[in-house]
Amino acid sequence: MGTVVEELLYHCTSPSNAAQIARHNIDWRLTRRSRYGKGACFSKSPCYASMKAGATGAFIICKVLMRAVQSIHYVNYSLKIPCEGYDTTSGNRGNVIVKYDDYTFYPEYIVYYRN
Repeated sequence: MGTVVEELLYHCTSPSNAAQIARHNIDWRLTRRSRYGKGACFSKSPCYASMKAGATGAFIICKVLMRAVQSIHYVNYSLKIPCEGYDTTSGNRGNVIVKYDDYTFYPEYIVYYRN
């Protein structure tokens, strides 16, 4: 199975979605944008995570379980699900990390912002 580490990653959303996420976690099945896979999207960079956000938003700072780099499937646009044996995909030179399992991430903090 390999080594698993816990990382703090950013998920950006609207303030109204943040309250729902705080109660029920991120539901990756509701993803609308799915360039790197239809799952819960995260980034190591808050700037990158908020690129598509509007003037106000919320950062969900999540604890995410990650396996070794060899266990991450690096992809280009238009992937829907990862190849067999992978639970994580990554795209855009590692700026986007996508998870497909409800039990590998959870919101720890919510930070509301206004540009």
